[in-house]
Amino acid sequence: MAGIVLALAGCAAPASAPTAGAATTPGGATPGLYVGMTPQAVRATFGEPLRIEATGLQATWTYERGRSTSTTQIAASTKEVPYVDPITGELLKIIEPDQSLETTTLIEELRLFWDNDQLIGWRTEFRRVRELQ
Repeated sequence: MAGIVLALAGCAAPASAPTAGAATTPGGATPGLYVGMTPQAVRATFGEPLRIEATGLQATWTYERGRSTSTTQIAASTKEVPYVDPITGELLKIIEPDQSLETTTLIEELRLFWDNDQLIGWRTEFRRVRELQ
């Protein structure tokens, strides 16, 4: 049975602010973001966030950046299947895997960190959601 390997990766924003007019891209992964951006500038570039979590003057905005879905057949349970022994003619039962479809969705999220309405950092996170059909 094939295995699925999932790696969680992230990027952190640089500690210093960029030079005027420059866009800092941590790890080259997020063009258009730089430390010190305002909420209005980020909304103009990325639109409305999927989710906003705020506590006092600090906040975290979440954007969904990508999603990929795959479906595989897996042995989710077992079942007893009757069969006749060809030598003895006796009715017996054998345990066989009961196959089901599993849908796996990998979701890429961009999380932006704010303090006093200024962007102070960001990172990319991956979530895996598995569902049996």
